[in-house]
Amino acid sequence: MISIVAGLFFFLFAERIIGVFNSTQDVVLIGATLIRIKSVSYIFMSFALILARSLNGAGDTFPPMVITALSISGVMIPLAWALPKVGDLGITGVWAAIVISMAVQALITMLWFSAGRWKKKEV
Repeated sequence: MISIVAGLFFFLFAERIIGVFNSTQDVVLIGATLIRIKSVSYIFMSFALILARSLNGAGDTFPPMVITALSISGVMIPLAWALPKVGDLGITGVWAAIVISMAVQALITMLWFSAGRWKKKEV
């Protein structure tokens, strides 16, 4: 719930937040776009972090590490390279790659957690 509230706050007040640091119109527009795109990832990030830390606490430490590494090297980096070249996405494609990667990481972590293999770990 905190992530949803924070994400909504950043989404709604993106221009004002950037305006505190720089009032140049182009900077405000680019920064506000980044904040809005990133605010969408907060809910995914919350699920991924909470479930990964739960797995770690249960002694199932290897899967969260692999899931994170694969989401970064297998999703984020390739998409950050490819998406800016698609259409006119430019830098927005890089930011979108971060959100997509976080969503994939959250989904895979949820699936792993739901499988319940961590319940059989002995610490």
